[in-house]
Amino acid sequence: MRSSRGECERAWCVVRGSAFFTNRDCRLRLAPPRAHSTTALKMPARGMHETKAQHAPDLAAGVEVATALSPAEHATLCGPTDSYETSRKQRQIVGKIARNPMWSDVLLVLQKTAPPPSSGGAAYTPAVHQQLLALMHPLVTRIHDVGDANLARTVTPVRVAGIAIHDLGGVDAMRAVYDALRVLLQNERSFTPSGEPWSEASHALDHAWYGVGAWPAA
Repeated sequence: MRSSRGECERAWCVVRGSAFFTNRDCRLRLAPPRAHSTTALKMPARGMHETKAQHAPDLAAGVEVATALSPAEHATLCGPTDSYETSRKQRQIVGKIARNPMWSDVLLVLQKTAPPPSSGGAAYTPAVHQQLLALMHPLVTRIHDVGDANLARTVTPVRVAGIAIHDLGGVDAMRAVYDALRVLLQNERSFTPSGEPWSEASHALDHAWYGVGAWPAA
């Protein structure tokens, strides 16, 4: 499971810096909540029609589109990354999303940070989101299994989740979850007793999901 020091450091440099946060505007613009708490969204704002059309069956079934972010936080996350201070605020907002991940908020993260096809959001359905929620705790446990001391116990639930996600949406759904978790869990890293990097989200997922469907696809 251990990756080379250079490989891990390069990956973590991207996470720790502002590289995840591009000047791409979010195409999904959510109606502002009335308070700074979790709120169901009313009418979709401009740009929401794309994602609404992609997930029409889910929305028709009564799935509640909710957000944990304030209007100001939406504006900051969706706006350009034009300074270190903005990048810092965007990382803080992503941390808030990670503590209470809502489907619509994770879609915003994907649209802001992920490459295509994940950034389009089509594969990240509410059902796939439920799998991400179930996967987060086992993945953190797997990341911190330094030396693979509990390999069978920690890798199995992560792999089972990958299979379930693949059953829902194939490799595109797996890629969307992968791209979301490498940002949401950017602060989850483990080290060997000597201080060498051991694992983080993308490495743990690549290891556990190898051979599920066509993973790794690209």
